[in-house]
Amino acid sequence: MKQKLLLVLLILLFLFGSSACNKTETDNVERPAPTEVITEETLPTVDSGEYPQPPTAVPSTPEGYPLPDQQPAMDPEGYPPPVSDSPPLDGSLLAYPEIGDGGELTWEQAQFMILQGYVSQVAQEHSQKVFLTLKDGRTLFTVEPNLDDVFTIIEECGEICQDIVIATE
Repeated sequence: MKQKLLLVLLILLFLFGSSACNKTETDNVERPAPTEVITEETLPTVDSGEYPQPPTAVPSTPEGYPLPDQQPAMDPEGYPPPVSDSPPLDGSLLAYPEIGDGGELTWEQAQFMILQGYVSQVAQEHSQKVFLTLKDGRTLFTVEPNLDDVFTIIEECGEICQDIVIATE
């Protein structure tokens, strides 16, 4: 008799499946939809209009970066570039007028001033401290990230920087 009862239970278990025995309280909870997997095909692109277009077309590499010789002039604080090849000496157009004589610049501000032609002299110390004498008469200082970075900037600057007097310790 016990064997027949056991056999009937096994048959019922087989017919109704084992899932009925393994139900938990969370089985009735609604699950969120799976997160969408982003692939190269589903990435938004500038062409699809999902990203804003730049205000002007800039020649770029296949990855979308500006070409090295096409990069716009750097201006970290939003000051306009000079209107002529070199800034006027009468002080009517000063770069960073809020920084007085002897003041400290960020490295980015110093690069901007060199590349825009505001600098007449550069002096570098071994401590990576760089002094810039501006065409308006002010002398300012900054700290370059690596020794001789200032000379690399002047070299890359080209014609605008050809008259800068260079001194090193």
